[in-house]
Amino acid sequence: MGSTGGRGLRDLFRFNRLEMAFLIAVYAVGVALRLIPKLSIDPHLPAFMADVWYRICMAQYILDHWALPEPDIRYAPYGYVPMWYPPGSPFLLALAARLTGLDIPTVVTRLVPFVEALSPLSLYVLGREMYDRWVGAAATLILALTPNFVYFTGIADPQSLTMFMIPLLLAMWYRHASEPSRRNVLLVGLLMGLNFLFHLSYFLEALDLIMFSLGLYLQGRAGRWIFRDLLAVIGLSQLIAAPWWLPRN
Repeated sequence: MGSTGGRGLRDLFRFNRLEMAFLIAVYAVGVALRLIPKLSIDPHLPAFMADVWYRICMAQYILDHWALPEPDIRYAPYGYVPMWYPPGSPFLLALAARLTGLDIPTVVTRLVPFVEALSPLSLYVLGREMYDRWVGAAATLILALTPNFVYFTGIADPQSLTMFMIPLLLAMWYRHASEPSRRNVLLVGLLMGLNFLFHLSYFLEALDLIMFSLGLYLQGRAGRWIFRDLLAVIGLSQLIAAPWWLPRN
């Protein structure tokens, strides 16, 4: 690994006025698609999906006790089962409820859509980095308007964070292949560790980076060092999340 030179990672997040207008427009449409249909429904009726309600229950326990719900409330009939679910999303739901004074279901149905609407925007960064602005814009627009994507990033499921993170991390790793830096490794490892604290789809993120690194190596865009750096990234992400998963094995 060398030192950061040339454009570096900062350049990934520099947008001109036209790009900013496009991203803001996509975000505004995303908020509308996720929020407006919910406004005609009681705010205490989030998506009818078991995991959504399970996270609400965990968040309510955290809000009431400021501690993780252990043993895991889903497995109470079976005895003591450690809380193996990543605690990031229920903790943030509890924190948002405490700060806003809203109950947790209302936070899920009225506030979370403003965060979920960010999920397609990272694809623009990847498309622009690997190809050009037009490819990035086309890919972002298509993804942002895909019904299945809108649904699964509109039900307060933390997998939407992974959907946002994957293109972003791939763009950062693509830049790292041409401008390697220890700071890149630290930043990607930090972001992956935070993702692991939110959802187990972190492992899909890790798999994508493995395959992406293999492609970069086979195309001659990076040497074998890319795999060493990737191991460092994965190891760092595990260390960041270790205070949660290690005591629970």
